[in-house]
Amino acid sequence: LVPQPKHFEHFSPPMNLSSNFSPAIPVSAYIICLNEEKNIARLLESIKDFEEVIVVDSGSKDRTVEIVKTFPNVKIFHQDWLGYAKQKAYALSLCTKTWVMNLDADEMVSDLLLKEIRETIALNDCEALSVPWCDTFLGHIPHPLCAHHDKIRLFKKECGHYDDGVLVHESITIKGRIKKTKGLLYHFGLNSLEQAVDKTNKYS
Repeated sequence: LVPQPKHFEHFSPPMNLSSNFSPAIPVSAYIICLNEEKNIARLLESIKDFEEVIVVDSGSKDRTVEIVKTFPNVKIFHQDWLGYAKQKAYALSLCTKTWVMNLDADEMVSDLLLKEIRETIALNDCEALSVPWCDTFLGHIPHPLCAHHDKIRLFKKECGHYDDGVLVHESITIKGRIKKTKGLLYHFGLNSLEQAVDKTNKYS
């Protein structure tokens, strides 16, 4: 259920923070999903130390919901598809923590990023974190010197909002200070050539 990349030379899976008796991370992660049985467990395992995880499913026909229910820190909701921005805004509205984090089902939070999230919350010296996005391709992790796109993912709930008029490539607008992390967010969106072509056709 949890496919892994073929090369791990520059990749470290998230450590089990709870085994080291670290306190839970006071963050609400929110995730929208549909038919993500191949990916969702990997993501939820990487954020199992978050105090709250909100999953909004839009009607999965596979084992996505069944898998999600095995994680004790996760609350799952159903919402028919509203469009990317509105669906994420709805998921965001369900979060109860001051700090929130937007994640996709085919992503995974790195160990270093978890550490930086803890430090950011403790220091409280910004309103958001912009996170480098490491896009794997056909199971391969890019070379460390490859450029990464940055996306705002962690922020104070009261300081961010979505533009409901955006149909795709929605983004969060932040009012306040933004810091950039060194820790990466890994993306496992393209695991086959068929999937890559299909995604391109859907966007076109």
